[in-house]
Amino acid sequence: MEHMHEFGERILQAGGKSTNIELVLQEERLGGNGPILAHALHCLGGQVSLVGALGYPAIEPLFTALASNCQECISIAPSGKTDALEFSDGKLLFGKHASILTLDDKTIVDRVGKERLVALLEQSTLFASANWTM
Repeated sequence: MEHMHEFGERILQAGGKSTNIELVLQEERLGGNGPILAHALHCLGGQVSLVGALGYPAIEPLFTALASNCQECISIAPSGKTDALEFSDGKLLFGKHASILTLDDKTIVDRVGKERLVALLEQSTLFASANWTM
């Protein structure tokens, strides 16, 4: 289906009955506003320390290249995932963020360490917090 309206029509036609829509994964992309920002800052020559949901207890394979480009990378939770259905006239994003819905300040401090977190903030010339509301 090339256009969003075709997908919408397919769903509307399923009203009152069932339908099957098969999805085929075409690629996995680095995602999340924090990782994307960290990657951009690295590409601009910045020395990046990243604290984020990149896999826990180990960093997930999708984020290993990013982690190796960072001065320091601390992952505090499994990453969220998003399935994107891309059409010629837009895309639909289906976020699966259960892994990060329970993150709070206590978890961050516990997993980073209070002293390390304070040191990272004190040493930083720029601090950005990205998309914690999701």
